[in-house]
Amino acid sequence: MKRVPLARALNASTTHRRDYLQGYIRDLASVLDMDAIRAAKINLGVDPLGGAGVHYWGPIAERYGLNLTVVTRPSTRHFVS
Repeated sequence: MKRVPLARALNASTTHRRDYLQGYIRDLASVLDMDAIRAAKINLGVDPLGGAGVHYWGPIAERYGLNLTVVTRPSTRHFVS
């Protein structure tokens, strides 16, 4: 595969942006009983294990009305927005 500059790749007609975050968050309710978790009124502490998942927890808490705290933040700048 031939290398191309990032700007060119991002502007190519074959490059498409996808919002995987919202689809994942929406689909959580199909595998977890989010109503039961919310109704339990528990305090959740989550650890994204230093990865890109750190950006998922805020929207998950907001969408499902969970009392959730991210207990650690990524130690690498590659996952920080």
